[in-house]
Amino acid sequence: MSNSSTENNINPQEVWLAKFPYEEDSTKYKIRPVMVLQEVSEKQMMSVLEIETNEPSYISVKVTKHKVRLDDPYDTEIIKWKEANLDKKSVARVSKTINLPESQFVRKIGIADDEDFVRILTKFIEFLNDNI
Repeated sequence: MSNSSTENNINPQEVWLAKFPYEEDSTKYKIRPVMVLQEVSEKQMMSVLEIETNEPSYISVKVTKHKVRLDDPYDTEIIKWKEANLDKKSVARVSKTINLPESQFVRKIGIADDEDFVRILTKFIEFLNDNI
């Protein structure tokens, strides 16, 4: 059985390893954890580092092992990181949320705790309200 994302359902609250593009050069990427917030329908548009694609895509938050940055009010600690099947204490970089095409997802690694997901989703809504 293939491990391609097209044979898996990608759902909100899931944590996946994905090819996350560098801001400086979107043709290059790092395989890193992301948290899926929502599937993007054809009618929806995201202006946060938009990636052009004709395939299904997902609003995804960059997850890092680095600590919360004091100069970024949107960084959100993932309290139950072990339950999400992350290797280390992790932070959701909500200000680094992008629209990620399905082909960039490598494999599912876990599901975020409900409270962590709600806090990150709430912080994302705050980020949108502050930046649109």
